[in-house]
Amino acid sequence: MTSLENRSRLRGDWLNHRDPLLRPRLSDGERAALREVMALYSPYGLLRTFTTYFRPGPGLPMYVGHGQYLDLDHVLRRLLGLSGVETGIGSQIYGGGKGYDLFGMLASSVGESVERVLGALAFLDLTDQVVHGTYRDLTARGLTCVHPEQMPIFAPEQLATSPIYQPWTEDSPLGWIAGTRLRSGATVYVPAQLALLLYVRGPEEPLIGLAPSGGLASHINRTEALYHGIVELFERDGINLRWYCGIPLDRIVLDRPARDRRLRRLLGHLDRSPDQVGFYYHNLDLEEFPVITAKAFTPWFTRYRYAAGCAVAPDIDTALLSALTEFAQAERSMKLSLLAPQWEFSHAFARLFDIAEDATSEQFVNYIQAIPYYGYAGNEAKLDAYLNGGREVPLSSLPTMDDRSLDARWDRLMGVLAARGWDPIVFDLSPPQFRHTALVKVMIPELSPPYPQSAPGLGHPRYAHTAHESGHRPAPVPFTDLVRAPLPYP
Repeated sequence: MTSLENRSRLRGDWLNHRDPLLRPRLSDGERAALREVMALYSPYGLLRTFTTYFRPGPGLPMYVGHGQYLDLDHVLRRLLGLSGVETGIGSQIYGGGKGYDLFGMLASSVGESVERVLGALAFLDLTDQVVHGTYRDLTARGLTCVHPEQMPIFAPEQLATSPIYQPWTEDSPLGWIAGTRLRSGATVYVPAQLALLLYVRGPEEPLIGLAPSGGLASHINRTEALYHGIVELFERDGINLRWYCGIPLDRIVLDRPARDRRLRRLLGHLDRSPDQVGFYYHNLDLEEFPVITAKAFTPWFTRYRYAAGCAVAPDIDTALLSALTEFAQAERSMKLSLLAPQWEFSHAFARLFDIAEDATSEQFVNYIQAIPYYGYAGNEAKLDAYLNGGREVPLSSLPTMDDRSLDARWDRLMGVLAARGWDPIVFDLSPPQFRHTALVKVMIPELSPPYPQSAPGLGHPRYAHTAHESGHRPAPVPFTDLVRAPLPYP
């Protein structure tokens, strides 16, 4: 082995002795990726401010961060010289991070910010790569495209009454963007409005759907980003099917001790908490990756009484820990808004997420509004059958992994995809200055896609067949039987 080969195999750790936000030890890759994204953090940069607060009262002992980002519409107005540009993307770029410790909160906050902000800005870099034409036009030119029947969005009954969305057919004039199949490496074109978080349609292009942030992932390397983008689509599919098919969640019974010490600590804290947090299982199939939610109501609140968090992982203890981390983010936001109503955070939260108690699905602007919506005392009963009508699932019956390394998780994931013949479509949205950090968007046409509350796309065949094929329904579910109430995301 040459000295050059030896050097290529060298790995190092960075030892931290001065920054309280970082772990005592980071790998070279972690440190390099963190430096890349933190270069975007400044009062005049893409990532403006991250804030965190001590937990209120008996809340979970974890850390939650909240982000403030650049005004994308203002930037576009200056770039284009058009003072009237209003994309509405500002209401969709929100959020922050959460973690078991301060470093987890920081890394999560920065990562989610990169996903949302750079994911939206990717359109500016990819504009010249958008190919225009119909499915028939592009395939006649020799391009491989996703057929409308491979990725159904809205049911015919929805399109018949929609004043906004139009059918996607072989003759729809669209802008298309190229993606790469993960397993085969083949190039395939997808309508850009379904793939890009921000996309400006031409005057003749019909609106056939939207591209929510589901499947968008940023991480310290490409494999981690791909892994998280794919399993997030497993999570969204599991959430979609249980709710819209009207199948009550299964409650997890903790019949064995937690294997993860961090999870044991949090469960011990919940034993002393006045909030009764329940864990629920969503999967109808894809049992190799349990989709778990942690949910609770605070009965003495009249609003903001509902909190929930969802996660997916091939190891059930990891899924429970992640679900509690997500739950803590919702819980912290609700309680801070009630305890400190004059804080800027509380005003910002209300601007983005407040919604009327009697709102309809069409009035939802973003996913998170489901939390305050079901947090009204009058709406809690709407979830009673959903949360209390299922069976009990012992924790010991759900899958675990002794090796939770990236290699082991990736092998499990590739096995699941291969067994089902699924080949996800990947879009690399990483900016050129990123040498370590990766930003990807993943789509899996075989799964029910994420979508906003105001436009649930219920045309996917999994809504009709999965509950029946998995033994949860005696027959396929007709469109008329699908639930129309707002999805209690997550």
